[in-house]
Amino acid sequence: MNTTEKVAIKILDKTKLDQKTQRLLSREISSMERLHHPNVIRLYEVIETLAKMYIVMEYAGGGELFTKITNEGKLLEKDARHLYAQVVSAVQHMHRNNVIHRDLKAENVFFAAPKTVKVGDFGFSTFSTTDQTLNTFCGSPP
Repeated sequence: MNTTEKVAIKILDKTKLDQKTQRLLSREISSMERLHHPNVIRLYEVIETLAKMYIVMEYAGGGELFTKITNEGKLLEKDARHLYAQVVSAVQHMHRNNVIHRDLKAENVFFAAPKTVKVGDFGFSTFSTTDQTLNTFCGSPP
């Protein structure tokens, strides 16, 4: 990739990952590889060395929706509707591609521009078809 575009890079020390974490990481990467949508953080590349893994992703520099709400208070109704429609569109795309996020919250919705959000952090994601029932308890505690 030869570009001047800013990216986010998640750097992981492979020597410190247990099997469960490796499985979750593998699923996160697989989920992101399936998804190409304007409101989903895009995976560009995964680079591995013997000791490290570099996950190169789209950069959404506007921060988390959670931080914006915490710092500025509730959103105006029209702004909230606009952002919510983007999140719903992203979730519809995920489900059409059999990806279930399982940790959708304001901390995992990122601003790419003042009125554009993207869903990220697919660490708890899994694959499922419409006829399957998932029964694993996961995600963030309430």
